[in-house]
Amino acid sequence: MKLKLTSLLLLISVFTALNVQAQKGWINLFNGKDLKDWNVKISKHDYQDNYANTFSVANGVMKVSYDGYSDFEINSMAISFTKSRFPIIY
Repeated sequence: MKLKLTSLLLLISVFTALNVQAQKGWINLFNGKDLKDWNVKISKHDYQDNYANTFSVANGVMKVSYDGYSDFEINSMAISFTKSRFPIIY
């Protein structure tokens, strides 16, 4: 019984250590406060013009809202992280 418990604790320790190692070198893309380091492009508007506050942050969550649009004529919009080469097309 003691050997099984010791083995289980050792196994859990190894998996925990491997998980911590896998996370090293990762960066947080979203700080939960604002859109710092995010690029916004909404069709028919200038680059970084977050028209009508389309993209916003509330309660630590990034949100998309069309409340500021009187007539929805947007064909496409994108938001991407500054240090990434892959935009999120919405």
